[in-house]
Amino acid sequence: MTPMPNPNDFLPSAPEELVNLLSKISRGKDILRRLLTDPRMKHSWSLIENRCSSAQGYRSLWSEIFDTWRISLTREQPLTKEREDTMWKSRGQELPRAKMKNKYLKIAKDAEALATRVADSPLDRLAFDFFPHDRVQNFFTVKNWSTLDYNARCEGIGETTHDWPSMTDLLEELARSAKTHAEMAMSEKRIADRETPDWKRNYFVRRLAYYFGKKLGGPMQGTLGNIASVVFERQISQKFVKQALRHKIIPSKGGA
Repeated sequence: MTPMPNPNDFLPSAPEELVNLLSKISRGKDILRRLLTDPRMKHSWSLIENRCSSAQGYRSLWSEIFDTWRISLTREQPLTKEREDTMWKSRGQELPRAKMKNKYLKIAKDAEALATRVADSPLDRLAFDFFPHDRVQNFFTVKNWSTLDYNARCEGIGETTHDWPSMTDLLEELARSAKTHAEMAMSEKRIADRETPDWKRNYFVRRLAYYFGKKLGGPMQGTLGNIASVVFERQISQKFVKQALRHKIIPSKGGA
């Protein structure tokens, strides 16, 4: 059995409730000991104290950390494409890539329809005529820009008008660009294709973040990373934490 640390080994910011609890528990003793003595937790405990000052709150936090770690040990199975499809459908949600594709296709359709309506109308002017008057006047150095009609403005800027697209041209280009993005959306890597081999730590961070949001008012990403680093005895970067939290946070027993 790992001997109890010397009282001087505990971090000054380590919560007294958990220091006292250390001598009373058998499961997870080594993990709690590391959390109370590892220098990486010094600032984190101070931050937690600002949001969790009660003895019951600290006991609940430790219980959540230990339970999340224990459950995370079973989370080694990677997400397959089939499981990913099932996951989104079970939530009643459209697959993210298909949703993005449809979004861009709608933009393309709307832009094409608007281009058709604008064509051969008084609105089908050169693009510069829709810019803020003060900026265009300074750019072209044409005096009294706001008082000039469209023909006078074209005459004022001279031959450079040939370099400007019309509003219809811009809308048609927007439609083409949206269609290109729609095709690219379907080639984006799915969650199951991404390099996410560390499922245990990924699950731990996501579930504990949910608890932090419910009980401590926010995910506290830096503190999450420090706790995960100490629990797993492996440095967990802020980049890893941010990537883990990009996806839906997992409800926890303590945060439900």
